[in-house]
Formats: sequence, C-alpha cells, structure tokens
Amino acid sequence: MTLKIPLIGKKIRLSTIEDVFTIIASASILFIMLISVSNVIGRYLFNFPVPGTVEIATMLLVLIIFLSISGVQRSDGHIGMDTLLELAKRKKPSCYHALQAFHFFISFLILGFIGYYFFPSALESKKMHEWTEGPLFIPMWPFKLCIVIGCALICVRLILQISRHVKAAVGSTTDHDRYKEE
Repeated sequence: MTLKIPLIGKKIRLSTIEDVFTIIASASILFIMLISVSNVIGRYLFNFPVPGTVEIATMLLVLIIFLSISGVQRSDGHIGMDTLLELAKRKKPSCYHALQAFHFFISFLILGFIGYYFFPSALESKKMHEWTEGPLFIPMWPFKLCIVIGCALICVRLILQISRHVKAAVGSTTDHDRYKEE
C-alpha cells in the first residue's frame, strides 16, 4: 500500500515507512546500550556517571516500542498464544481468518484510542513546554507525538490486515500466505 505524505507530496509505501521507523528504533536500542555502558564505566572508573542516562533511556523506550510496532505487526512478530489459532487454521481456515479479523479489530480500537488520547496531550505538551525532570531537560512532546504516529501507522496496518482476513473468511480469496505482506 502506498500513502501520500501531505508535507512532501510524494507517495511512499507503508512498508518503507515501517522499515525506516524500525531502523530508528534499532538505533535507539544501540544508543541506550552505549549510554548505559558509558554510564557504568564513568561511574565506577572515573566516579562521574553520564548525567541523564535514565531520562534518555526512558524517552528512547517510547521510540523503540511505538516506532517499531507496525513493522513487527507486518512481519507477524508479536508474541501471542497461537495454539488455538493454528488449530483453527488447519481445521477450518475461514474460522481462523474470522478470529484474526476480530483480534485485529480489537487491537485497532485499543491502539486507535491510545493515539487519539495522546494527540491532544502531545499538542498540550508542546504548547506548555513540558520537559523531563532530572539533570537533563528533554522536551516530552516529540516522544508523545511518536506514540501518536506509531499508533496511527499500526492502525493503518491493522485495517489492511482486517480487510484481508475478512475477505479470506468469506471466501473471496484463498491466498493464505499473503498475510505476511509487503
């Protein structure tokens, strides 16, 4: 699926956006590891820890979770209890697809609510210049906005997956391997 980005005016594949966000999330993991090791070395060897390590790691966790959530959903990488679903997939594929569509719809509602809730919070955070507490003052609005963007992106992904599973449940498609799509 391609999305038209309003600010740029270009069409970009959803999977490309997910891949870029996953790279950013991966870089955040690497940065947390580096700053944590630097903090430990600084604390024990030089008696001077890296200031703001906890605040930086906390804010980067938001990036790691919400920027990569849609890409993980695309690759079916979320942890789940698949025993009953696998049984349904083998015995009655239409039931499996109906259950998946229902499951993705509930996920869509929950993540849509989270994104909807955080959007005004991100705007308010920017307006009131909300910062983290501690030795470093990090603005909080970009991280709240990442929650909104991540939720919006996974909602788009879930809508695509819901439509594919509904089509498969009612029998309009038989291609079962397309659900780990683009």
